[in-house]
Amino acid sequence: MIAISYHCLSLTDVYWVKLDREDISFDKLSLFRNSLSGAFADVSLRGKQLTIQNTQLLKPEDVSGDVSTSGVAPKAWIRDNEAFYLLKDGDARDVQAELLASRIVCCFDVRCVKYEPSTYDGVEVSKSRIITSEDESLVSMEYIDIYCVNHGLDRDAFVLRKDAYSYHMMNLVDYLVGNTDRHWGNWGFLVDNRTNKLRGLNQIAEVDPSWFEDADVRDMFFRRLTLLREVEG
Repeated sequence: MIAISYHCLSLTDVYWVKLDREDISFDKLSLFRNSLSGAFADVSLRGKQLTIQNTQLLKPEDVSGDVSTSGVAPKAWIRDNEAFYLLKDGDARDVQAELLASRIVCCFDVRCVKYEPSTYDGVEVSKSRIITSEDESLVSMEYIDIYCVNHGLDRDAFVLRKDAYSYHMMNLVDYLVGNTDRHWGNWGFLVDNRTNKLRGLNQIAEVDPSWFEDADVRDMFFRRLTLLREVEG
């Protein structure tokens, strides 16, 4: 009921729900456009109690709250200077270990979430900037596995075909920093929300055919682009 009350909103994707005949649109609810409530940080990060009836913690704009963070350590999203950050709590040793691991991983050519030190409510926490937006969502490995099962695909082959380099680098740096918390919910693929396709080409604008003076070069380019899109899809 709490999830439905907040329309199942998440900062990791743009899927949401509404009740039958409910007169509301996504642009009125999107977490990327509307305010976040401090109440949700208090609940998710510091463990303060929140229930449907506990209205003293809530304001009308709190409909934009996100309680969808996963994992063992307490977490909460905050907005800081128009950008979103995830705060992650735990004891001081856990926070310092997270920060050290992040510094080490940043010494290697691997795409990852970067952590920096911060505080919340007088407590030391780690802080990382969001990697998703209204244009790009994160599909975790648990959903990729379901997709592969439903389509008769070999999961490991699918992952390696999409991005073998990042997969191998993830395992290498996990070994180096002693990460024992790698699970299917904390890694995956970025998806283009316009097409619902996995990011691969990372094309952000259309190529204008008029740029080509040579028709053969133009045709060769677009044939190759079409082939890559077919493989990506």
